[in-house]
Amino acid sequence: MIPGRTVIAGDPGPGCLPPKSPERESGSVVNLPDTLQASVQHIGLLQDKRRRLTAALVGAELQFLVALRREYEAGGVSWTELADAYRALLAGNLRGTHARWMATMPVGPKRINANVEREAARAGYVGRASGGRRLAGGRARSSR
Repeated sequence: MIPGRTVIAGDPGPGCLPPKSPERESGSVVNLPDTLQASVQHIGLLQDKRRRLTAALVGAELQFLVALRREYEAGGVSWTELADAYRALLAGNLRGTHARWMATMPVGPKRINANVEREAARAGYVGRASGGRRLAGGRARSSR
């Protein structure tokens, strides 16, 4: 960055307090050569696209959880399938997944882990039925 120049109005970076101006208030690019303004605008468009995609992912996750809860309540999902579903959601690295699970599902990871291991012991499997991995939320959170 060139000293004395602001890159994006509204997000000047840590420790940088550019003077306020009408352009800054609206979130437009200020004090940049024309050759860089197009790049900064492109970055802004990509950030907007990321926000929309994240919102779509959260919506899809919530729809999945509601359908999973219905299947669970109807007795159509095993403990192992619940564990796999939880792991699949966590693999997306979406902030708030565990909280959405706990708000939607009547069972938490700790209870799922315990039941998966109980089923495996009944079936005579040695070690954990979940492939040796516990659900991440199962260690710190209590189940419902």
